[in-house]
Amino acid sequence: MKLNKVLSFDTANYLMLAIIGLITAYPFYYMIVASFSEGNSLLSHQGVLVRPINFTLVAYERVAQNPRIVRGFLNSIYLVVTGVGLNMTITSLSAYALSRRHLVGRSLFLMFAVFTMIFDRGLIPLFLLIRNLGLYGSLWSVILTFAVNTYNLLIMVTFFRNVPESLEESAIIDGAGHFRILWSIFLPVSKAVVATLILFYAVGRWNGFFYAMIFLPNPASWPISLVLREIIIAERMSEFLGGVDVGDQGSVSETIKYATAVITTLPILLLYPYLQKYFARGVMLGSIKG
Repeated sequence: MKLNKVLSFDTANYLMLAIIGLITAYPFYYMIVASFSEGNSLLSHQGVLVRPINFTLVAYERVAQNPRIVRGFLNSIYLVVTGVGLNMTITSLSAYALSRRHLVGRSLFLMFAVFTMIFDRGLIPLFLLIRNLGLYGSLWSVILTFAVNTYNLLIMVTFFRNVPESLEESAIIDGAGHFRILWSIFLPVSKAVVATLILFYAVGRWNGFFYAMIFLPNPASWPISLVLREIIIAERMSEFLGGVDVGDQGSVSETIKYATAVITTLPILLLYPYLQKYFARGVMLGSIKG
């Protein structure tokens, strides 16, 4: 009887999770299918979309030919590579220092870090600071604005505190300094947390568009997320519709929106499988150990 109850519970649980998974995944599936559909047929279609309607690659051809998309991708790649490198450098160094029990004023530094999570700096003071530093209009205005995330810092601090002290003591006896200890001991045993934070930072850098919209007035400096926003929300489609009949522009622009969204999402989807095996373990280790 108990076995039947367990099986019934498991079946209901799996069924519910499958339904939630389908509901969650379908919008993205719809976006992919719609991007390969013919515009007029897509606009006239009603109901659930299971497969492309009149399969075509016109939307992707238009996107690939647009220089704004290419520049946006290059800018986003630069933001992610440079930004994540800076993020992990500062987060790792800060977490190592704050996890050392002998650091004078450690609690005070942690309190200041947590303070930034509760009280936001404000957009206007931040804008004035960026302008006075001469960074307005530069990609570095976006990179330096998010040099460290407090939540990610606390995760790494929590994990570093649980690294066995014997490893550090052995390294000190062998004459290793703090930088050597961090690089050769702490980071190698923290691969799960490091991979998790890289994913967090990379997703944030790739998807972030708000501060780029504030600090980057020149469209040539826009990341792909901001280009996508202008296409979908502001509907600035003129650069994509050269040579398209006036009557077909509405349908073509609809599929271009979906195609741009797909290629914008694709890099993160390709990155995730390489970090997925560390992801869940890194979040749990950094959150539970204390």
